[in-house]
Amino acid sequence: MKFWITQLFVVATVIATTGQDIDQAMMDKDLEVAENILATLMKQTNSNEFYFLNRGQNVEGKYLPNFGVVFNVSGNQFQMLYLNKMDQGEETSVEVAEMDDEDQPSSGLVEAFKDFLADYGGMIRQLKPADKILVRTENSRGNRGMAVIGNEKKIKINKGMSAELSKEYLEAYDAGKISREELLRKIEIKESADEAKREPELEVFSSTLERLYEIDLTDTYYMTNAPDYERMEKFGVTYYLKFYSSTVHDDNDYSLPTVSKKHISKAQRDQIVEDMYPLFLEELKQNLLDYGVILKNLDPKEMVVLHIKLTSCEDCDMPAIIDVSTTKSVIEDYRNGSLSKEKAMSMIEVKDVGD
Repeated sequence: MKFWITQLFVVATVIATTGQDIDQAMMDKDLEVAENILATLMKQTNSNEFYFLNRGQNVEGKYLPNFGVVFNVSGNQFQMLYLNKMDQGEETSVEVAEMDDEDQPSSGLVEAFKDFLADYGGMIRQLKPADKILVRTENSRGNRGMAVIGNEKKIKINKGMSAELSKEYLEAYDAGKISREELLRKIEIKESADEAKREPELEVFSSTLERLYEIDLTDTYYMTNAPDYERMEKFGVTYYLKFYSSTVHDDNDYSLPTVSKKHISKAQRDQIVEDMYPLFLEELKQNLLDYGVILKNLDPKEMVVLHIKLTSCEDCDMPAIIDVSTTKSVIEDYRNGSLSKEKAMSMIEVKDVGD
């Protein structure tokens, strides 16, 4: 089972039920411009991992309600985890190799992050004084490499850093209340890999989701693996789920195991899959309310987000990717009887984030 726990992770435009209202088109424009500026600044450094940045294509900025803006930077910084594969029945030894000094975030990269925050962070309009701007390069989901040589398996795991600045300090600088040197000192530089902490209930909830969506417990779509997740301090947790509905035996011979359908055509398969979608959403919301209590360490205002890649169905009237989200407080209020089932279900948001 894989897990990633980070200070913050960029999620796809989640709208919190308690979030502030923003002009999304304006925010998207500001983020596009900021991505390009950050990429340009990084290209001026001597950091080889960002040499091929082109017009922000390796920089992704997202707005997080009740937090601010996060820029996720893709790079090639890794540390090595060596799994020495033994004969069957023997234990597997694990060795984590620390990064060499030359692999640590370069001073040029740190300066690029600082310059971006200090000189261009104010270009992102609509942020409140309490909001933060964070730039990070670290172990993004799926950004792992693996090589197997003989009986030794090597897994590469990203290690990165982050730089964070509160909008209130940018406003103080613009108002002449602090100098640029003082502003730069307000920027927090952290090596994220050193700060991650494991919260067991995150793994338990992932395992619970996997069990709930095994073929024998669901009448709609199913999963084949426990979902990965990201812990986002002061925001919540995001789980990444991939659902399936059928198996194909040849070009026009499908089976749907959760409803015991066999040897049906693609057209029949697609119709059943489409009809399942509202039932799937209803069941998913109920499961979130019933089992979200497992996430006991989340604060009431923090979010639980299920980022879902739905089963393939090209001709169906249903989205390809959705975010299903609510605050921990909704789950708690439902559990203690303060919210009815109908009210709690209505407070779980479903957003199409396919593009």
